[in-house]
Amino acid sequence: AWDYTAPFVYNANVQRVLLTGLPLGLTPVYQSNLGLNAGRYQASVTFIYDTANFETPSFDPIRWEIQKTTYSFDTVRWSGDTFVFDGSMHTVTLDNLPAGVNAHYVQHQASQAGVYTASVTFTYDARNYLTPTFPDRVWEITKGTYDLSDTHWVVPLDLTYDGTDKILQLNGLPEGLSATLESHQASQAGIYEASVTFIYDALNYETPTFESVTWEILKATYDLSNTTWDYAEPFAWDGSLHRVTLSELPLGLDVLYEGHEASQPGTYLATVRFLYDDINYESPSFESLSWTIAPAYTLTVFHPDRREDLSYFAGDALPALTSDPRYGYRFHGFFEDDNTPLPSQMPARDVVVRAHYQPLESLLDVWTAEGHERFRLITDELSPALPDIPVPQGWVFVGYFSAPLAFGSRIDTTTVIQHADHHLPYPYWFNPAQVRSDTAVLGLFPGPSTSRTIEVPQEVDETVIPWMNLTLSLSAFAGMSVLAWKGKRHG
Repeated sequence: AWDYTAPFVYNANVQRVLLTGLPLGLTPVYQSNLGLNAGRYQASVTFIYDTANFETPSFDPIRWEIQKTTYSFDTVRWSGDTFVFDGSMHTVTLDNLPAGVNAHYVQHQASQAGVYTASVTFTYDARNYLTPTFPDRVWEITKGTYDLSDTHWVVPLDLTYDGTDKILQLNGLPEGLSATLESHQASQAGIYEASVTFIYDALNYETPTFESVTWEILKATYDLSNTTWDYAEPFAWDGSLHRVTLSELPLGLDVLYEGHEASQPGTYLATVRFLYDDINYESPSFESLSWTIAPAYTLTVFHPDRREDLSYFAGDALPALTSDPRYGYRFHGFFEDDNTPLPSQMPARDVVVRAHYQPLESLLDVWTAEGHERFRLITDELSPALPDIPVPQGWVFVGYFSAPLAFGSRIDTTTVIQHADHHLPYPYWFNPAQVRSDTAVLGLFPGPSTSRTIEVPQEVDETVIPWMNLTLSLSAFAGMSVLAWKGKRHG
């Protein structure tokens, strides 16, 4: 019997059919009992046998089959299913195809965002394998998103109103993206919100968004640094209308005044309100002004030889006389009846004063060890120079003093002026400005010219200075007497 009970399955090996149970002495010779490829075969057999002793044997042929097999797709997979759009070509294919199988794809490649269905057919060993199939693949290129990490608003540095357009910009846009801006440009002061909409590749990109920005054009301030009231000093009352106004006002600013004009004497307060562009400017203000229309006052001056009536306004400077009315005298000042000198500025009242005068010269009488000497002082000078007294050999001139020094006192010569034509600095010493009325004493004290400290002698030769007979009664502005005494010579 043939050893074939069921079809073979192609496995790339040679398949065969044989007879089993043949008697001894019978050798089969097969035809078509071997096969490699799938297909249907008919095997037959003849025998080699003992022809002398046996009849010719025979056996029926047999139909046998090698069936086609199937490819193993257990490890076959589609590569990739979702991509993000980036402008490049994306592809899905089958991985791990068995040997001898080649794939042919439909819709397995794309570059635009979208959903695709990839399908596949195969070229293969059709003689030995059943037609392979594999499920379609639905795959997608999703829309991309624009990279706005470098995108930013650019706001002008100067956002104070000046009448020009202020413009915001959006910088750092990625390639392929353009923007339409709204509320990003203005010239009036105010608060704005700049926003953006994008023109973009809607097929391949998600809708881009970017945050809006709130920005403000600040109100400007009017420059009043050069603005002033046109008022320098009180007006003199003359019955006419006087007014004060502001000068050097900036453009665009109008003024409403209150209290800025009057015709009668008095003190007024001028204030202003401004008409201005309140949309673009802060409210301007300017300080009020206290201003005055001064009444006229009378200054009555009694000179020694005449009367003079002058007109003035409060705060005026003391009037100055252009010439001395008396030969040999200079004007000394105005004094009211209580001997009070007028202040440097005229008071706000009528004033009656006397004019004082001082003689242009005064006499200075000096008694020294050498005798009596008289000097003329030019009192017209503010601080008349004192005469230079000859000093006897061996003596030191210390200075003029307003009173005799006590016996035995010590004088530091550095604290007094050594020359008569200098002014003494300390009130204790002789004051040249008081030469009109003070009594001074000239001291000639013994000692070397280089001595820093001088001792007043303990003894005085009273024959030199007629103490008891000296009269120092002098009229003011008329002259002056100076007394000196002599001590005994030291060393």
